[in-house]
Amino acid sequence: MLCLASSDKLLPLVFSTLLELFTSPEAHAVILSNQRHHLWANIGLKYTVLIERTAEMALKINNKPLNVISTLLDKSEKCAFGLHILMQILNQIGKEYRKCSEHYPLIIALSEYGDYVDLCNLLISQSINPVKSAFILHILNYIGHCKPNKFPKIVHYLLYHITSVSMLPLILNFVQSHYYTGVSNCPFSNLYDVLQMTFTASKQSEFIYTFFWENLCNLIQQEKQGRTVFLEQGNFTKAALQHVLNIIKFFEEILDRKLQNIAKKIIKEEKELSFKTTYYQTDSNKSSIFNMKTVCENQNHYSSICDNIARILEMLDINLVISNGNNRITLNNETYQKLIHVIVKYFFYSLLLRKPSRRRSSIIAIRLFNKCCSTSRIGRILTTQLLVDGAVFKYSLLFGATTPAYNNDSQSVSLFNLNIKQGFTSQMSQRPLAVFRNEMDLNRKTPSLITETCFQRQRLLLEALSAAMSENVLAGPSTDALTSLSLWLVESVSTDVMYNGLPWPEDEFTKITMERDLHIRRMFQSTPVLWSLLRFVAYHRPALCYCSVLLRGLTSVLIYQWLSWSYKSTPDSIFQELHDTTKNVLQTLTLAQLLPPPLDTLAEVIPKLKAFEISFVLKECVWYYMKENVPAPVLFQETQLSHYWRDPMVSNIPLRFIEPLRMVMQKHLSDLASNYNQIFIQGYNNRLNNLPK
Repeated sequence: MLCLASSDKLLPLVFSTLLELFTSPEAHAVILSNQRHHLWANIGLKYTVLIERTAEMALKINNKPLNVISTLLDKSEKCAFGLHILMQILNQIGKEYRKCSEHYPLIIALSEYGDYVDLCNLLISQSINPVKSAFILHILNYIGHCKPNKFPKIVHYLLYHITSVSMLPLILNFVQSHYYTGVSNCPFSNLYDVLQMTFTASKQSEFIYTFFWENLCNLIQQEKQGRTVFLEQGNFTKAALQHVLNIIKFFEEILDRKLQNIAKKIIKEEKELSFKTTYYQTDSNKSSIFNMKTVCENQNHYSSICDNIARILEMLDINLVISNGNNRITLNNETYQKLIHVIVKYFFYSLLLRKPSRRRSSIIAIRLFNKCCSTSRIGRILTTQLLVDGAVFKYSLLFGATTPAYNNDSQSVSLFNLNIKQGFTSQMSQRPLAVFRNEMDLNRKTPSLITETCFQRQRLLLEALSAAMSENVLAGPSTDALTSLSLWLVESVSTDVMYNGLPWPEDEFTKITMERDLHIRRMFQSTPVLWSLLRFVAYHRPALCYCSVLLRGLTSVLIYQWLSWSYKSTPDSIFQELHDTTKNVLQTLTLAQLLPPPLDTLAEVIPKLKAFEISFVLKECVWYYMKENVPAPVLFQETQLSHYWRDPMVSNIPLRFIEPLRMVMQKHLSDLASNYNQIFIQGYNNRLNNLPK
């Protein structure tokens, strides 16, 4: 039979016959018994020689090689003869490595596409035992040694189809063994080709990329831990760093395709869930909500892809690449701006997700902001502008915004033209107020509904801004970034480039800027996230000084609005919205220390006053004080902790700004007795005690 095996046509038949003969249960018992008593000499052939001859026959087969491997793997579980054949094949393959001789026909035949793909599927199957896994791994390694162009294809296939972290050592063992066998191409260049195949392949469904990015992320993470000498070399990290531009481009394409569609569907569901108590729970409503939930659940693999790509970008030490020109890869300004843009898109994409995915993904984006912006002033300013633009305009619905109060298709009419149409009447003094009141009534929208989810998103937005504007993790936002944020808020909200300075003019001058002030008022009314941004700026003094035009416009509109509503009965909902807006303005001024004591308590007093009294206090106390005390950074002094503070003892308020408040509060002592005592009795005594003697 061994002589017949010299024929290529008879070789597969002879091999299968020998395998069936010596792997039968009877032969298996005889083999073990004779092996134990060394009786193989009686038949004139040693057992080891039989194993060697059978293994040589297997390696010479070039027809249907996968069937040979499958048969050997099956027989290795049933008898020792099949297992010994596997071990002998591995030994002969090892000798081939050292001799660098011609390759075996079986391995050459297995190197064809379909065969090595089937071997990879056998390798990553759940039912395979360690012996089979080691054998297939050595066969694949030898295929990569015979044909180096097959090595990146095998690694590429394994990265795409391994579904468990426990199987990642298979890739590491394969790459490591390929590295130590002395092939001409180093693993770094081969792994570069692996990623190149991903970016040059035809566009496929995003679901296919799920495990690829997850496996690549886990491999880079293991390299960062550096548990072995091979992992410390960082071959996967180097390959990913070479493809950082392609990774950014691929990341941006996925986000652009999915961001808008997912946003519309999730926001629609949130509105249905928010207002479900006001609608009848019909079958159609329940079905709609259920379908939206199903859509959200189907986005999990997209979230996984984005999270893994973001983690890869985080682990690539991009801040070192940007700041140090000695690295292998340096990012130019255009690429760096693309990186900032894609991280901002990923952050807003994370806000579309549901808990706990929202928090996890947004934290990754926040770490990326701090990592990429800490070494670049341009990056801090650009990130700040992109975050503000996204929160105020493109993604404002995520933070509780409503649709604009006016239809963009309709023709806008100025207040001046409306006043002209009034004609000359005897009630000249009330005509502007009447037109102003009609302007505020026109196309009025219901107040936006701020849910708990919107508040959570606003908190994440502020965390992202704080991280993007910080020069390091421990320090807070930098001064230049805060100034840029303040100026960008003004540019985004205020439509007029004129009269955007810091000083507050005379109250009569507000008639010139009334339309601009109305626009500012509507922006804050329809976009609640602006209040969070304004309070964030106010907390980091003295940055709010540069937003003086916004505070001035809001205060001006509130003065006339309270005065106009005092002439007629007003619904409670309108009064509640006016009270909330007035309190927000006063609390923001107080937080920024632009209103020193005792005016810093106005937010507590306002709810007890009448409409015309509120207008009177805002005008006589707040407006006139701000007019004479221009909100400027020079009013603040830097402390030892690098914080800016305005000493309240230095900024004493003259009595002409306090007496109007005293007169109004005296009319409401039944409701404001404690506030009156705190402001005018205890506060007056404290000021007397602090005067220099």
